Amino acid sequence: MVKSEAAKRIQTHNITELNSLLYAAAYVTTERMAMLKKRKRKKTNEPFWKRIKRNIEAWRKDVNKVEEVQRENMKLKQSEREMLNRKYHLEERGTLYVSGMLRKKIKTGGIKIKIYDERCQQFRQNHLFRTNQKLFYETLDGKARGETELPDPTEATSFWSKIWSENVHHHERASWLEEVELEFITTEVQQDVIFVEDIRIGVNKMANW
Repeated sequence: MVKSEAAKRIQTHNITELNSLLYAAAYVTTERMAMLKKRKRKKTNEPFWKRIKRNIEAWRKDVNKVEEVQRENMKLKQSEREMLNRKYHLEERGTLYVSGMLRKKIKTGGIKIKIYDERCQQFRQNHLFRTNQKLFYETLDGKARGETELPDPTEATSFWSKIWSENVHHHERASWLEEVELEFITTEVQQDVIFVEDIRIGVNKMANW
């Protein structure tokens, strides 16, 4: 009743102001009577690594502010000092303790992100190896699809023609050639017969490049 009487004495100009006034009065009354229910936070589907990265950025900013307090920098706003005290109990724990704690959190968060990135890369490589081995080995070499540079036909022709057109005389009586010939003189070449079915089975096991 007291709130209602107080609300009657406050002048409002439109229905919107009246609704805001009644809502504020009801909120304060409910809060003082310990009847206010806390709202449940909606669960977000945000990936955990995004939250960690956002927290790391916030921790780094707070570390800089804590160190400014430690150096007694007067440029730091009083509101920022109060925020640090509420958030980390800076006056009770001290700047040195809070600074070390935040640096440990930053390091731990960085390690979690690194482990997650390595696991994602491992999963992608395993999947790529099963589906496209050619592209897998190209990525291991640091190449990406479409980055292959074809040689210039004129330069390639000139390069190989200089090599094959020159007459080179090799030492046909080299001692190592005789040693290899004596080592394999009794070796018989086995003639393996390859059937069409053997080729079909081998081709089916190969990746479709």
